[in-house]
Amino acid sequence: MRKGPTISEVMNFVNRRDAVKWKGLISARKGNALNLLTKTDYGSLSDPEIEILDAVVAEHFSRSTEDLVQWCHRNCPEYKDVPSGGRKPIEVEDIMAAGKKSKEQIKKIVARAEELQEFDELLA
Repeated sequence: MRKGPTISEVMNFVNRRDAVKWKGLISARKGNALNLLTKTDYGSLSDPEIEILDAVVAEHFSRSTEDLVQWCHRNCPEYKDVPSGGRKPIEVEDIMAAGKKSKEQIKKIVARAEELQEFDELLA
């Protein structure tokens, strides 16, 4: 998105004003502010993942929207500018390259992920 990377599924969910589950969990939007209405179930996240998310929130909580946009543009090399209103997917290979993985490492990781995907599909 124009102001920085956003998970498409999240944006699609936020923009659907009639999302049934949303209404019971998240307050009505006031500007850019959203608030939780109930305790959230983090059952699918591990404790280390929750710790990472908490650390990210703690680091960025006081930033204004514009400050956060500028931070993302400076610190997320996988993000590329898009035209206003446009979207451009960020490929996993771009994220790994931004994380200083070599082309050979990226190739191996992608191949392994594809193998695991095939395995999961066979077991489904």
